[in-house]
Amino acid sequence: MSQYDQVYEHQWVDAGEKLYLACCDCGLVHEFRFRNVMGHIQFRCRRDNRATGQLRRWHRIKVKASQTWHDFETSSKVNGSSRSR
Repeated sequence: MSQYDQVYEHQWVDAGEKLYLACCDCGLVHEFRFRNVMGHIQFRCRRDNRATGQLRRWHRIKVKASQTWHDFETSSKVNGSSRSR
């Protein structure tokens, strides 16, 4: 039994105040925190390095070092490709 619930594409999730999400491909875990400030829902997230390491060890997930977002932006400008946000 995993501590992470299975979430399917387009599924709404009841978050409460804290929610942990783990990527099924690479095992990266993020912690999301939510709050209601004067009727506006706010959230923040952070990568949970400890939970990520534990999940990857438990499921024997191997992840190769990849380019950072900055490297991607730099290489895409050099290669002439563009990415709209």
